[in-house]
Amino acid sequence: MGSMPVQTTFDVEDVLSQLEISEKVALLSGIDFWHTAPVHRLGVPSIRLSDGPNGVRGTRFFNGIPAACLPCGGNISVQTRLLY
Repeated sequence: MGSMPVQTTFDVEDVLSQLEISEKVALLSGIDFWHTAPVHRLGVPSIRLSDGPNGVRGTRFFNGIPAACLPCGGNISVQTRLLY
């Protein structure tokens, strides 16, 4: 993933109107489990994402950097109701 110049302003509606269908599909599918596809011609960088309520775990399933894994709030409230 190459570096791109940092933009100070970004008109989302303008960029969306310029995207080709294949670029829109690439943004939805990503380049791997954790990164969106960049659109270099429009200055859209690849963005690293996380996987939800379990905390940020990194980009590897095994032998990754240790992370805090906390129960999500919704799950705690359901378990509390089941106790009574």
